[in-house]
Formats: sequence, C-alpha cells, structure tokens
Amino acid sequence: MDLSGIAFRTEIKIQNPTKNSMTITKPVVTLTSNGKYITSNSPEQKSIVIQPLTTTDIDTIEIPISWSTLAGYLTGIIAKAPALIAAFRKKDLKSVASTLAIPMEMKYSLYANDIYYESVPEKLM
Repeated sequence: MDLSGIAFRTEIKIQNPTKNSMTITKPVVTLTSNGKYITSNSPEQKSIVIQPLTTTDIDTIEIPISWSTLAGYLTGIIAKAPALIAAFRKKDLKSVASTLAIPMEMKYSLYANDIYYESVPEKLM
C-alpha cells in the first residue's frame, strides 16, 4: 500500500505428481467485481517448465489496484485507511477484505503446452 494504491502479491507453487513435464506461461491474474474488470497483472512472455515429480515456484505475481479505481467501489475510503494499514501490517487478509467490503472475483489465464486455458472466476470476497 502506498500513495498510488494497493498491490496484492502472491507466490505460486505448482506440484506435478506425474512423470511428465509441462511448459506453461506465467499466469495473468484478473480481478473483477460482480463480473466487471478491476485490474490484472501485466502479461509476460515468460515460459516456465514444470518438471515431473517436483514442486515448481513461479515468480511473484503483483496485482496493482489504484486508489482511483478503489474509490469507485468504496465509500468512506479515507475513514477506512487506518484499519487497512493495520491489517496490512499484520498481514491479515481477512481483515483487509472485510474492511474493503468489495465483492471480488479472481480468474487466471495461461498457456499450457501451447493450449490456452482460462479458469472459472472464483469468489474472493
């Protein structure tokens, strides 16, 4: 969180219990609210080989949300800032979600062995 907005970061680990390797692109994660686009991470032309019988780490995915975008969804964002800052410092995502009180969904898309895949949106909040 800074003056430009909030950035959600995640690290992804993919377990491959099979004897086959797979190549994927770095996922593009999209956030929506009631199906309306909010933000997504920047697409990257990066391929990741998922080796057989191992766990593979994918680079950090950062999803920025500007204050101007959030302002359209939040009422009284200034009054909520202290609670948001406290929750971020504690790394308490449930408190962040309840303070924001925005209906939010997430989906991701990537290429796996040159085949495009897009997940079904999952409700986050």
